[in-house]
Amino acid sequence: MKKKSFLIIVFTFLLALISFTTTDTVAQQNQQERIIVTFKERINYELLNNEEIEIHHTFSNYNAVAITVTEEVKQQLRQHHTVKTIEPDSVISTNMQIVDWGFTEVNASESHKLGFTGKGIKIGIIDSGIDKNHPDLEVAGGISFIGSPTDYHDDDNGHGTHVAGIIAARDNDFGTIGIAPEVELYAIKAMGNDGLGNNSDVIQGIEWAVANNLDIINLSITTQQKSIIMELAINNAYEHGLLIVGAAGNQLIDFIEPVDVLYPARFPAVIAVGAINKNGDKSDFSYYGNSLEFVAPGEEVFSTYIQNPTKKPYATSSGTSMAAPFVTGIAALYKEAYPLLNNKQIRSLMQKDAMDLGALGKDSQFGYGLVQAPKSVVEIAFPDLEPNSWSEQAIMTLYKEGIISGYPDGNFYPSKQITRAEAITMISRTLHIEGTRRPTIFNDVSQEHYASGYIAQASERGIIRGYTNGDFGPSDLMIRADTAVMLVEGFNLTKIATSPFPDVKEAQYFTEAIHILKGMNIATGFPDGTYQPTKKITRAEFALLLAKAAEKNETSKIH
Repeated sequence: MKKKSFLIIVFTFLLALISFTTTDTVAQQNQQERIIVTFKERINYELLNNEEIEIHHTFSNYNAVAITVTEEVKQQLRQHHTVKTIEPDSVISTNMQIVDWGFTEVNASESHKLGFTGKGIKIGIIDSGIDKNHPDLEVAGGISFIGSPTDYHDDDNGHGTHVAGIIAARDNDFGTIGIAPEVELYAIKAMGNDGLGNNSDVIQGIEWAVANNLDIINLSITTQQKSIIMELAINNAYEHGLLIVGAAGNQLIDFIEPVDVLYPARFPAVIAVGAINKNGDKSDFSYYGNSLEFVAPGEEVFSTYIQNPTKKPYATSSGTSMAAPFVTGIAALYKEAYPLLNNKQIRSLMQKDAMDLGALGKDSQFGYGLVQAPKSVVEIAFPDLEPNSWSEQAIMTLYKEGIISGYPDGNFYPSKQITRAEAITMISRTLHIEGTRRPTIFNDVSQEHYASGYIAQASERGIIRGYTNGDFGPSDLMIRADTAVMLVEGFNLTKIATSPFPDVKEAQYFTEAIHILKGMNIATGFPDGTYQPTKKITRAEFALLLAKAAEKNETSKIH
């Protein structure tokens, strides 16, 4: 509060002082407190029959009640002849839960507020096992490839248990909290108590993760040697839809250029994670290079640890092994938030949402930047599609109907030009044309072509025509004139515009079709009023025209 002028008169100052004192006293009297009241003989319910008293618990055996009252009511109770004692109903706890600095840096709390905690996501930690008796961890299952298959619960090293806590320490009143505390955690033991293991054991662990339908694998393990068999196993897991996260590696001596992350993080199918410190600087020990995808907290990270008489069940540790599980946990939050996206799409979305560090854009020191948990959730089909863009609604509609699915990397590439085969595939799916591969009448479209069934049936229905040489040109880029012809023929559109586009000449094979698109308000043209019939059409432009054409035709309307 700002100080009042010294010119204020004394009488006014005294009134203000009295006013402040009175207000403060009233506030204290109205302040509520939770207390336990014990009565001398029996609980005096008549005394408690007061709207200013909130009863929480009754203890008949002790003639006591737990209540919430104001200070004024508490003093009244204290003076009553039936009341024996009044004591505070104190707040108690076990050990306070520590929210580690890394948890804050990646904004995990924002996802938790949205209700995303990794529920239903299965994560496999290929490591030294996980302490099954740790009070802050819950292991859903696992396997060991060292000794007995059931030894995955035994972690004699501590590394796997520490990694597990960063990902999934439970949200309770003690210990710490993981990035995704409600994931299903699977311990895949491939490393011994010395922290060492063999490629073959890790490969078996990867195959086990695929066979058991896990969603994410954490590999906080490194080697300088490339393994062809391991890369094949990782690629297989990636193609099965798993996300694989790997530590970039730790170097204890000065780096000698050129440098890149260690294996298996260097494999393209693995998300390579480097470490940063509390200042946001790259950790001196962290490997880096062109393969680096993200950075995450990796110094002095507090997490769960193995229990024994000489060690506490929590410890602080540093390394890219600590950074990788931050990304693993966040990947689980994204998978829960966006259940319709595949692993490649999730990966692209995480890249897009990362906090850029270092040089603008992706760089060798920080990759795409500091990984971030989803702070909000929008309906999304493709990570490279700008929210609220002019084509977003049309593309989303086609995606939901299974008409488009994007590229293998999960992106749609809206600005990329569309081929004739892609265009007729999308039109045919919208018209519910069955696409089983079959022979066609075109010289350049064999039965083995992915769109042969659609092309064959579209030609039979008169939707498409080939070139004069008997070819269809499936790989040729689609032009806007042919787009109009295909849409008009496919959806039986008829209303011709009264004022045609000025750049569409009469007596062309496409003239009437383009006029129909304008007449039905499907194509509005460019800002200068032209249609530009010979211009190549992008995937976003085609999707918009296709969605509009389907809306105009009730028999093929997209629901």
